[in-house]
Amino acid sequence: MPGTSSASPGRVPAGATRTIGARGVSLLATFLLSISGARFLGPELAGAFFLVYTIVALLATVGRLGTDNLALRLLGGDTRTARTDIARLFVLSMVGGIGAFILGAAVIHFLVGEHVSAGVGVLVATCIAAQAISVLSGTVLRGLGMLASGVFAELGSLPLIATVVIAGAGSILPGGITLNGALGAMTIGAWATAAWSLPLAVTMSRRKLIDQDGSSVPAAEFFRTHRRRLASMMGTSTLAYGMVWAPVFVLSVTADLSQVSYYSVGLRLANIVALLPTIQISYLAPEFARRYYADDVKGLNALAGRSAFLVGAITVVPLLVLVAFATPIMTLLFGVEFAAATPIMVILSIGVFLVMLLGQVNQLMLLCGLEGTALLLTLSGLVMWSTLGMWIGAQTGAVGTAWLGATASVVYSITAAIALQRRSGIESYARIAPGRR
Repeated sequence: MPGTSSASPGRVPAGATRTIGARGVSLLATFLLSISGARFLGPELAGAFFLVYTIVALLATVGRLGTDNLALRLLGGDTRTARTDIARLFVLSMVGGIGAFILGAAVIHFLVGEHVSAGVGVLVATCIAAQAISVLSGTVLRGLGMLASGVFAELGSLPLIATVVIAGAGSILPGGITLNGALGAMTIGAWATAAWSLPLAVTMSRRKLIDQDGSSVPAAEFFRTHRRRLASMMGTSTLAYGMVWAPVFVLSVTADLSQVSYYSVGLRLANIVALLPTIQISYLAPEFARRYYADDVKGLNALAGRSAFLVGAITVVPLLVLVAFATPIMTLLFGVEFAAATPIMVILSIGVFLVMLLGQVNQLMLLCGLEGTALLLTLSGLVMWSTLGMWIGAQTGAVGTAWLGATASVVYSITAAIALQRRSGIESYARIAPGRR
C-alpha cells in the first residue's frame, strides 16, 4: 500500500517528469481537438460539438459518484482494506455511469437535437459511462504511483484519438467531416480509452494492494459509511466543473451556438495560463493526501505554497504574450471567423492567472475533509449562474459572461483559501519561502 512520501517539503515527488510529459500531451490533445472542431465545423456547428463535449464531461463527473476523489483518499492511507475498497469503487462508478448515460441522452436531445440525429445522440451519450470508468481508472493508477499512465487515461487518450479521427476524416473526405462524424470520433476515443485503462487499473490494483487485516466490512456497510462523503465529493466535483463551464450552458439557452463556440475557444486558449498548475495536480494530489494523513501539515503547506509561487512566476510570460498578441494568436489558431473570441480569451486569461496564485484550493478541500465547504461554495456558484448569469448572458453575450466567470472564479478561490487556513491550517496560496516561519 502506498506509504508516506519521503520527499522534503517544497519538492515534487519522484516521477514528476514523466507526469509533466503526459499532462502536457493531454492538454495539447484537448487544445488540438478544439482547433480541429473549430476549423472543420465552423462557429455554429463547433458550438454544438463543444456543448456536447461539455455535457459528456459534466455527466461523467456525476456518474463517477465521487469515487475518484475517494480513491485518492483510500490510497493515501485512509483504509486498511484498499484492494477490496477500490474494487467496490469500480463497481459503483459503472452503475453510476449507466445512470448518467440515460440522463445524458435526454439532455443532448433537448439542447442540440436540432443539429444531432437521435441515434447519434444516444451513441455519443454512451461516452459518459466510458469516461466515468476511464477517469476512475486513471485516478487509481495515479494513486498506485503510475502517474503518467493515470494522467493520460484521465485527460489525454480520448481527445488525442478524437483529434486524429476528426483531422484525418476532415482532410481526406471530399465533403469534410460533419457534426455527427465529429461526435462519432468522440465516441471512438471514449471507448478506446476505457478499453485500455480499466484492465490496466484492475490488474495493478490486484498486484499492488492488499487488505492488511485480512478481511473487510460488508459492501452495504462500506457504502453506508462513505455515502455522505461520496455525495459531497460527487456534488463538489460536478459543481466545480460546472462552474468552469456553466457559461457554455447559459449561452446555449440565452444566446446562439456561435456565442457558445466563442466562449469555448476563448477559455481553451486562456487555459494555457493554467498549464503548469494543471500539470502539477496530477502528482501533487496523491502527495497532498499522504502528507495530510501523516499529520505533516507543515510539509503540505510548504509543498502547496512553493508550487503555487513557482507556477505564478513562470506563467507571467505566457500571460503577457496572450494579452499583447491576442488577436493574431486567435485568428492564426482558429481562423478569422473566431476573431470575436479575442476579448473573451483576454478576460479569462487574467482570471485564470489570479486563481492560479491562490493554489490548488478545490483539490485540497476534497482531500482534507472540507467537502461540505467546497459543496456550499459551488452551490452558491450554481445559484449565481442560474440567476445573474442567465440575465448577463442574455444581455451581453459571451463577453459579459466571461467577465462574470472570471470574477466568480477569483471570489471562489479566495473564499476557499480562507476556509482552508482557518479550519485546517492549510495555506494553499503562493509564497516565496513557505517553509520558513
